[in-house]
Amino acid sequence: VGGSKAALVEFYAPWCGHCKNLVPEYTALGAAAKGNKNVVIAKVDADKHKELGSKFGVSGFPTIKYFPSGSQEAQDYKGGRTADDFSKFLNENADANIRIVKPPTFVTVLDNTNFDKIVMDATKDVLVEFYAPWCGHCKSLA
Repeated sequence: VGGSKAALVEFYAPWCGHCKNLVPEYTALGAAAKGNKNVVIAKVDADKHKELGSKFGVSGFPTIKYFPSGSQEAQDYKGGRTADDFSKFLNENADANIRIVKPPTFVTVLDNTNFDKIVMDATKDVLVEFYAPWCGHCKSLA
């Protein structure tokens, strides 16, 4: 913080369910940003290091703060909580040029236009997951 790179910092607590749900997304962001010349992805156990959390006004978990390069002044990150959301924010604010690489998938997304054709096909066995995109439990299944 305060150096030549911008920093996105997650303040978390190990016992926090929302923090645990964020782990795969934040890890994917960290992997995609590894070695980036413009940005650092970091996290602080603010339950263990309460003084750091207090210094930056952390009152709940997870809290994500953005520090522009050369600044020790934190800005509240108020965007989405996916690796794509984080990378878009950093690409726009820190010229980071981060790309999240998604692994190939063989999952077919079903909707009202293809559900009957695929699921009701008597020649196939089909396993269907009904999910809510905002649900942390569903996200960890994905």
